[in-house]
Parts: sequence; C-alpha cells; structure tokens
Amino acid sequence: MNIDGHKTEGRLKSGKVLGLNLTGNIPVLGLTIAPSEFGYIEVRRTYVSPVTPCDPETEREGYLRWLTFKAETERNPYHVHIAIVREMPEEKKARSNDFPDNDDYLFINNYDVSSITEVEEILNRHGKSLAEAKPLRELRLP
Repeated sequence: MNIDGHKTEGRLKSGKVLGLNLTGNIPVLGLTIAPSEFGYIEVRRTYVSPVTPCDPETEREGYLRWLTFKAETERNPYHVHIAIVREMPEEKKARSNDFPDNDDYLFINNYDVSSITEVEEILNRHGKSLAEAKPLRELRLP
C-alpha cells in the first residue's frame, strides 16, 4: 500500500466518511450519468460497539442477531455505497429537507469488504481511486 493508501486508511479508521463524485459514462455499470442526475461513491469503515445492546438472557434472539452482525462487520469493516440519484427540483428539496426519496434513486449498490485494497479495487472498476477521495461533506450530494 502506498502513502496515500495508509493516509486514507487512517482517515477511515478515525471515523471519517470519504466520497467521490461520479460523472459521465460509467462502463462497469453500463450507465451514463445525465446532466439531470448525479452519482457518488461513499466509503466508510464500520464499527460495532463492544457493549451488547440487549440482555443475552431475556432477549436471546436479538442478542444472536447482534452477534451475527458484529462478526460480519469485523470480517468486512469497509463499506462502499454507490448511488446515482435524479436531481431534485428546488421545490421538492424544500419539502423533503434536501433528502431524495427512494424513487429518486436510479441505481444503488453496496459492498462490504475486508480490506482497503478491496475498496481500491471497487473504486478502480468505477474509474476512481482512493487518492481522489474527499471528506463526504465536500462533495456535491443530493
């Protein structure tokens, strides 16, 4: 891993959420993002609290679901979210607190992977790299 990769991994481990904008033709998706649409990739590292959210004696089913979720998250702590969203008209933004509705999403895909190398591979397939990633709040989002 290069210096940028170590730096990016450190940012993710510290809880930062990183993102990249998608524009134009995305061959791996077989899609072209139109001017009235926008795409983005969000990258984060997921953590599970070591504190059990429920009593293993009285809430056995919930406790077992939490254990399964915890094990899966520890195996695959990196989450990559890819979305293409229809641009919202200003009047709709005013009504919806700037969040798109489910029907505004044209494409959504999520990956949970075990390493920063796998994150980079996903980004590369979409014509991006971790070196381009910025804090999510700096991106133009829905």
